[in-house]
Amino acid sequence: MRALHILGALAFGVVGCSVINAFDDVAPGNDASATGGTGAASGGTGGTGAAAGSAGSGGGAGGSDAAAGGGAAGGGGSGGTTAQPGAIVLGARVANTGPPQKEVLVALSPHDGSELVREDVPQAVTGLAHEGVPGRDFWYVLRRTEAPPSQKTELSIRRLNRSTTPATWDVLDTLEVPPVFDEKGIAVLNRRLVYLANVQGDAGVSTALVAIDTSDETNLVLLPPLIVSDEFRGLIGHPSTTQAGGILSLIRFQGAGQVSIGVQKAAVPTTGAPQMVENNPTNVGGFLFPSTSPAWGANNVENFDVIVLPPVVTDAGVGSAQLRQFNSSNHAPTSTQPFDVGGGNFRQLAFDSCRKLAITVLLNQDNSIRVVPVSSGTEAKLSLNESAQRVFYEPYTQTALAPFQGTNSQIRAFSVGGTGQAPTITAKSLNAPADLIPSGPMAVEAPLNAQYKPVCN
Repeated sequence: MRALHILGALAFGVVGCSVINAFDDVAPGNDASATGGTGAASGGTGGTGAAAGSAGSGGGAGGSDAAAGGGAAGGGGSGGTTAQPGAIVLGARVANTGPPQKEVLVALSPHDGSELVREDVPQAVTGLAHEGVPGRDFWYVLRRTEAPPSQKTELSIRRLNRSTTPATWDVLDTLEVPPVFDEKGIAVLNRRLVYLANVQGDAGVSTALVAIDTSDETNLVLLPPLIVSDEFRGLIGHPSTTQAGGILSLIRFQGAGQVSIGVQKAAVPTTGAPQMVENNPTNVGGFLFPSTSPAWGANNVENFDVIVLPPVVTDAGVGSAQLRQFNSSNHAPTSTQPFDVGGGNFRQLAFDSCRKLAITVLLNQDNSIRVVPVSSGTEAKLSLNESAQRVFYEPYTQTALAPFQGTNSQIRAFSVGGTGQAPTITAKSLNAPADLIPSGPMAVEAPLNAQYKPVCN
């Protein structure tokens, strides 16, 4: 593994919070460079299968997750065993081992929960993401390489090889990188992995926006980090559809007590380090800290930011939560959908870009999973026996995943149906291995076309 010389990078390459006026090189368009590939997974003996090269949302630090990425189906063969498309990858602990409990990296089938491959890892997985367009079917795995309190972190870029049973991981390259800052601060752009990190410099530990150039999967390159305010708590990624890089909406919390939520644009250009595009955030709402919290995600079909705002507590009682969309270019609101909840501590948001549905859960409050249309329509909800801590959406099987770590640890699954105006949600049997405790981050495959957009039926 190549070593990280972060102090040297800070000395010669840190880009300050300077603003650039335009970023035409990451504007939407057609990406001719991303065409012509096929899915990386192959079939069994006798021919190449039609397994998909695809991608999905990912998550990061401390055993949690966040969201972006995708992929398109690969070319099919004849005479071989065709692998079903899609995968769920997670960091987990193994029950009845230790102490400490064994850490593993696991890939599961979203169709029935069967285990595709399990790999023992010496320390916890801290971040996962996937990129998958034709010719690029890659998983990104961030994990600690030394026991806490060490934050030494390794990034590996991999392919999930399903031509064998069990499947195997093909590790293409590894690189020592700064540790992930927050589970809501990781995204896959066009040939770039981006996340919020902690970096050590002469002035101490700083929050930084870190980008890794993944154009050559056999030679990952850490770009100079961009030092940012420690008020940034997450990001929403919008890949460029024309070339490497893309736009980021950085989520910023300001104030105490009644905290304002700001969105501030940054960009990862085709060449060079991340840069700020805006000096100041645009206020998009507020919440009462620490009793409530917002959640966010991306509608990458329309290049919108999606944010769930907790209810505002007034003398008259608790109001409705709001699901709001904003144009990622100018932060202008495009839609607002109120819905009633029994709390306000939103943990995470998953998004079905095709039907424009937000899927969300609350931590230790209002034990239910909800599917909310972004504009007009009726929400669907289902009560849960235990609180939900995280949520993901797997588009191949239209499955919402709400892993739970606790007395009854499990990977709960729910079928999302209906339309964008009248969604439905029902419990689904996944039958994941019973010994897995979903303690780490999770990522799923979600098909993208050559323009880094979700594929819709």
